[in-house]
Amino acid sequence: MIGPEPDFTPPLPPIPAHPAVAPAAAALASARNRRRLTGFMAP
Repeated sequence: MIGPEPDFTPPLPPIPAHPAVAPAAAALASARNRRRLTGFMAP
């Protein structure tokens, strides 16, 4: 954490209530990040 106020924590995104939605959202985010990383690091 870099900043003058160490007690400040950024607001967390809302957590899905259904247990089946969290893995899907995580998989979607990971796939999006993986696609972005592969597109950025591709030769």
